[in-house]
Amino acid sequence: MIIEDRICFATTAMLRPELLAKTYESFRQHLQGIDLQKTQLFINIDPAPAAGSATAVLDVANQFFGKVTPRLSPAPSFPAAVKWCWQQADTDYLFHLEDDWQLLRPFNVSRAVEVMDAKPNLI
Repeated sequence: MIIEDRICFATTAMLRPELLAKTYESFRQHLQGIDLQKTQLFINIDPAPAAGSATAVLDVANQFFGKVTPRLSPAPSFPAAVKWCWQQADTDYLFHLEDDWQLLRPFNVSRAVEVMDAKPNLI
């Protein structure tokens, strides 16, 4: 089975498309062993700050991931966002990726999955 079938991604986001684009671009550049365009993203979008746009956030997500499943939250709630995202996962692994993270150096996610497969007590 290929890695893209074994892992999905989850993001709890706010209405900050520029920040999200910077985050996802850093992961596209440095996350090795996987093609994000062949993976699924579950993204919870909280309605804050008030001046932001959920459509713009979704546009960014669709630029980086092959399939995007959104939830437009009725009210900001980080615990509810995480719970919803994690409940959607139907793959062996879930990569939780916040909207304000940045990957600064190469990381091979395929190798990490190989290690976790070989040593299930790590999970």
